[in-house]
Amino acid sequence: MSRPHPYVMFFGDAVNADIEIAFLRESVDSLERLLAEAAQRPQADHPPLNDAVAALAGDRETLYGEILPEVIYETHAISCIVLLERICRDFVKELAYALPSTLTMNDLSGAVLERFRTYCGKVAHLTFELSQDDWRLIQGLVAIRNALIHSGGSIENSRDSRLIESFANQHGTPEIVDGRLRFSRATSELYLGALSNFVDKIFNAALDRFPKEA
Repeated sequence: MSRPHPYVMFFGDAVNADIEIAFLRESVDSLERLLAEAAQRPQADHPPLNDAVAALAGDRETLYGEILPEVIYETHAISCIVLLERICRDFVKELAYALPSTLTMNDLSGAVLERFRTYCGKVAHLTFELSQDDWRLIQGLVAIRNALIHSGGSIENSRDSRLIESFANQHGTPEIVDGRLRFSRATSELYLGALSNFVDKIFNAALDRFPKEA
């Protein structure tokens, strides 16, 4: 069975990526609404809090209105970068087929984004309309995700602490409180916007490189 034309593959991947980004946006929107509705319900309508949770939250209004939303935004940031890295890996697989090339991302060293840039630039000679600010934004968001995963959001011992501090000062999010990252809806919007821009630019470049008529 023959594989589809590169244009068809990249077009299909672009559509799927847009759908997944829309799903990520809807997920955070829906969870916010559910928590807001739960926070407004009378305490009598809720069962008692677990002792461990009660020691942290005090009541359900605090739990639903302050604590759980931040957990949602943290999870959302991780999900956005997981999607970004999956898109990068799949994109390079399609490039390897389209060129064709026996070289893969696994043959290169570095983090996923670094290998993606190296492969697309030096192997595929593909040029994206992504500015240096665009790349720095993505790199900052990845560094923030890494700090969240590896140190629970603490940046004090992170090798990227200066980068993250500069990023937070520039974009106003996430907040840094006592050396720890604090996520908000603004952080989620920053992740979604950067991810959407990145996806548009890389797939536009691929579709231009492998036109349907070729």
